[in-house]
Amino acid sequence: MLTKQGFINNFWSGPGGCGELMKIAAPLIVSTSAFTVRMFTDRLFLSNYSPNAMTGAMFAGIFHFTLISLFLGIVSYANTFVAQYTGAKQRENIGPIIWQAIYLSIVMGMAMMVFLPMQDIIFNAIGHDSEIKKYEIEYFSTLLYVGLPLLISRAISSFYSGRGITSVVMWINIFNSILNIGLNYLLIFGKLGLPAMGVTGAALATVLSEYAALAVFAYLFFMPHNRKEFNTLHGRGLSVRLIRELMRYGLPSGLHFILDMLAFSFFLMIIGRFGAIQQLASSMVFNVNMFAFMPMIGLGIGISILVGQYLGRNEPDIAERSVWIAFKVCAGYMLLISVCYIFFGRMLMGLYPFSKDPELYSKTVNIAVKLMYFLAAYSVIDAANIIFSNALKGAGDTRFVMILSVSLHWGLMVIPSMIFAWFGFGIYSSWTFLTLFVSVLGLCFYLRFRGGLWKSMRVIETEVIPETELI
Repeated sequence: MLTKQGFINNFWSGPGGCGELMKIAAPLIVSTSAFTVRMFTDRLFLSNYSPNAMTGAMFAGIFHFTLISLFLGIVSYANTFVAQYTGAKQRENIGPIIWQAIYLSIVMGMAMMVFLPMQDIIFNAIGHDSEIKKYEIEYFSTLLYVGLPLLISRAISSFYSGRGITSVVMWINIFNSILNIGLNYLLIFGKLGLPAMGVTGAALATVLSEYAALAVFAYLFFMPHNRKEFNTLHGRGLSVRLIRELMRYGLPSGLHFILDMLAFSFFLMIIGRFGAIQQLASSMVFNVNMFAFMPMIGLGIGISILVGQYLGRNEPDIAERSVWIAFKVCAGYMLLISVCYIFFGRMLMGLYPFSKDPELYSKTVNIAVKLMYFLAAYSVIDAANIIFSNALKGAGDTRFVMILSVSLHWGLMVIPSMIFAWFGFGIYSSWTFLTLFVSVLGLCFYLRFRGGLWKSMRVIETEVIPETELI
């Protein structure tokens, strides 16, 4: 019989245990939390500036993230290559794969600018309230300039996170967030003699802080010991084969990312059709949920890294152990969050000050509190989505993850919501389909993971990349 102490040791200690997992995941949890605090503060400042500004900036930000998510998914998949190279002890291959991700980042970051002359057409077609549309265009037009530094930073961060050295990523993200929050305050409200720029200031703060973070990442990447041990300078040549391999596995991950985000953007558009108050209430609820949910994204990235490293070492059983432990941690956390949503929903909505319009605040909060019950209903099973999908991606099963997620996003959430909205069923019908979608998706990822096919998957080659291959 397993004693209490034995249970704790079995859960925490050894390869694939919670101790090893949290050593990698804890800094990533802090990183995603810092990002969440940054976004939440951004929108909190804007809600003080104007509730419509917050709504417009949130939608425009999600729309921009939707557009760039294809590229982020491709570039970020360098993380899995680095993890498996680390497990296989092929350190000299790490520099070259990061460089291919950097080259892709430059091309993709510049490609984002094609949307600049199209912004008026895009947001006019969406058809939101005229004042909200004005803020959407202002925010989006400035945020487009963040693509280049964001993508390159994501590529270089894989150099550290894939090797499990996630504390470096954490500290740079904290620096980024602190700088961003400070710039938000200065630029949104016009402090220290600066003009009050509103939503444009919020977007500009994001651009400037991302460039600052990129400068730190680049400096560290080219440190002498990294150039010597990981080939970060001499491995800068272009490799058609490596780019092809990165695209082979990263493209499904990126398509999964963008099509999911596109589905979510359509979902928000449907909600926007119900009225400004309903859209504002949903924005408030999603903001609070992001604050609670995003730390577990860090845990999911951590398990993806750990799975990649153990598969690189050809130890799939230890990888499986780490995944189950991560799921228990995530499910426990999400259960706690669900309880908070049920019993403290109104208090959480009190984080948004609407002193200029108490009547608007009262109507919005009454809707938002009801919406939080939907969050509570699906939060625990969302742990399966986070953990099992990241475990599959860490192995290279990106095509399945893409097909399943995209199919269910549209088939169970967007299209039914659109149909029911057309027949006048109201905002709660859309949130019902959102809850159904999350629940079915979590079950499917669980079944795929239990099937075990992922244990035989790898994304890396078994040989050292020859220098003659690099152009």
